[in-house]
Amino acid sequence: MIDQLRKSATLVRSAIRRRREFGQVKSVLEGLLGRAPTDEEMAEKLELTVAAFRVASNATQAVRYESIDDVYSDHSEWFADDAPDAFDNLARANLKRAISNAVGDLPEREALVLQLYYVEEMNLEEIGQVLDVGAARICQIKKSALGKLRAKLEGWDD
Repeated sequence: MIDQLRKSATLVRSAIRRRREFGQVKSVLEGLLGRAPTDEEMAEKLELTVAAFRVASNATQAVRYESIDDVYSDHSEWFADDAPDAFDNLARANLKRAISNAVGDLPEREALVLQLYYVEEMNLEEIGQVLDVGAARICQIKKSALGKLRAKLEGWDD
């Protein structure tokens, strides 16, 4: 159980120990001052500079709030725009049109085999039952159709 807790912890043990130490010092100072201590008072009690105290204090926090301006970068994967741009959409539409035209030029039987295999996701045996031929013959028809498509689509984007 302890191993699972350690595995799911968002902080390392040294940060947890440091946070506990800061909490104890804060409690002591609150008792003495009657209010929440300032960073300067905490740093003095811990014998740290204010800057060092703030860095150490931030390192012990499980969640950090950072300015988007400090974190943002146009080259960061977090902020990358994965949506296709207009040129990608146009290229994809042109490819679809070229494939559609090439399939339309195929003999009816070859086009039907490709339709059943790729669109209807039937296997060769099922297509053979529909067309009343064997799976080996369907494989030959499919291979022939794909060869013709490759030949027609060769250099389509030039």
